[in-house]
Amino acid sequence: MFSSNATADAVSVGVRSYVAARLDESKACIHEAAHAVSGRKLGFPVKWLSIDPDFIKNDSIAIATQNDWSSAVCMTIASPRLGPILNRRRMISMEDKDTVLGYGVVTMAGPIAEKHYDPGTYDIGTASGDVVKLAGLLSCVGTRVFERKKLWRNIIKATTSFVNGNWPAIQMVASSLTKHRTIMEDELDAIIAAFGNEVVV
Repeated sequence: MFSSNATADAVSVGVRSYVAARLDESKACIHEAAHAVSGRKLGFPVKWLSIDPDFIKNDSIAIATQNDWSSAVCMTIASPRLGPILNRRRMISMEDKDTVLGYGVVTMAGPIAEKHYDPGTYDIGTASGDVVKLAGLLSCVGTRVFERKKLWRNIIKATTSFVNGNWPAIQMVASSLTKHRTIMEDELDAIIAAFGNEVVV
């Protein structure tokens, strides 16, 4: 027996599904925008950010990295700065420490911005890739356990401050990403420039 409200129920389910999908996309855009804004402001090149799976899977840089990319990616180029530190497997200068801290901020900016955007539906599971990436870096740079914990706390504190201080720029980049699906390096820098070049950490 069909409910007399079957059509209305179907429409309601469809609307809820649409709203949920839009929310997920909005969070993904905020997440990648935060990676991008922090990357550029902290001196890491960002070639592009995209929520277009076809663009991502066909991009030459994404192909060269041989990673199983998700449907939302910020292509940050960190190896020129991190490479020497990883090769030594330790930090030997304040510049090295600043680089690792900066990369930590770039890595965690996505999840922290996503939580800032919608704390009610934030799921730490969506940040697992970022967390694993940062944990892997810290374990490779020769820090002892207590030093890693201290550095991790400093990164979270600095990232939270960065996201709060740069929220308008993150929102603007996210809005542009929602509209255009992919933002290239020059376009990203133009958006960020409208908010000034100062680094807020």
